[in-house]
Amino acid sequence: MKIPSLLITLTIAGTLAAVSPQLHAQTPVQDAAAKALFREGRDFLDDGKYADAEKRFREALSKYPRAEQADRTSFYLIATLIKLGRTDEASAEVLSFNRKYPQSTWKTDVEEKRITLGLPAAPFGPVYRIHAIPQIPAPLQVPARYSAGLSVNTVMPTVSLEQEVFRNSILVNANIAITQARERLKANPSDPVIVSNFSTIAGSGSPQAFPFFVTIANDAPIPNTQTQARFWIGRLNNAEDSVGKAFIALTSDRSLPVFVEVLNQSNPGERNNVLRQVVQHPSLEKVVALEKVFNATTVQPFRSQILESAATIPESAARDFITDVAKNEPEYTVRLSAIQALVARKDVDARVLTDIIRTLPLPSPAPPVSIRMKKDVRAKSGTEN
Repeated sequence: MKIPSLLITLTIAGTLAAVSPQLHAQTPVQDAAAKALFREGRDFLDDGKYADAEKRFREALSKYPRAEQADRTSFYLIATLIKLGRTDEASAEVLSFNRKYPQSTWKTDVEEKRITLGLPAAPFGPVYRIHAIPQIPAPLQVPARYSAGLSVNTVMPTVSLEQEVFRNSILVNANIAITQARERLKANPSDPVIVSNFSTIAGSGSPQAFPFFVTIANDAPIPNTQTQARFWIGRLNNAEDSVGKAFIALTSDRSLPVFVEVLNQSNPGERNNVLRQVVQHPSLEKVVALEKVFNATTVQPFRSQILESAATIPESAARDFITDVAKNEPEYTVRLSAIQALVARKDVDARVLTDIIRTLPLPSPAPPVSIRMKKDVRAKSGTEN
């Protein structure tokens, strides 16, 4: 029986619609509606109304998924979710972006968001463990002995594959990999292969990780790379006292001003994490290093953080350092921080504390010594006398 040609035409058209919806773009009217929703969302984002911005971007993508600016809308949705602190949802959007928009001109911008979120590179297939350190020239070649099913001397076509190879290099020998990372960042300060592996370097436990991030945070001409380096300074793995050793080394040479400037620009949480790991270092050189940093910085909150950290070091050298600050520091608020640090210690005589407080010159107007501090000193005096 002959099938009518109209029926054949309708069947083919239905099959194409079901299999390849990407082939059908939105109509001009739909594109205009999608653009209007995008503009509303962008205005809400600029005004800090992130929840409203998210609704508009999602509505545009839901109603008009094939609009001309769908990829741009998707990028703005990612940025909005990051502003809302919903990083899991932002990560999911980042990972689906390349599948939805493989030819998008917004891929570089989305790549920056992926790095900000600390996401690994998109998977490219089976991961092949490398048992020796491969050199990573540009363009990157896969040596035959590492190819594991890839064609011999295949040129790596994607950043994702390079990222995975370099990640394996860090796992095999972090010190050598960090040396390679330094060289690559000199050539390209925003090298996505290296920047995306900052998290792996930070977790490697290498003693080279801390000075590596300090150098990048200070020298990199790309603000995003500097920001990423400072972020990971506060999240280093202190394997075998690597952070404490590096801290002491950086304060012992001409790197001190650079090192202090990087910590000055870090947030209090990142600085606290570094100081916490430094006080765990068994060498008493840490007290000398802390004192050098204290004298080199003029950032009052940072100086107070150093005193608080030194207060947890039981050795008398830390007590003497804090006592000297409490007696001689010209900055009143820092001096109070030193007194409070002494109050928290068990090896400080209450009479010494009382004498320090009595000789404390009062600024004008004078902020009062806290009632709590006075009570702590009286309690210590009653216990010891």
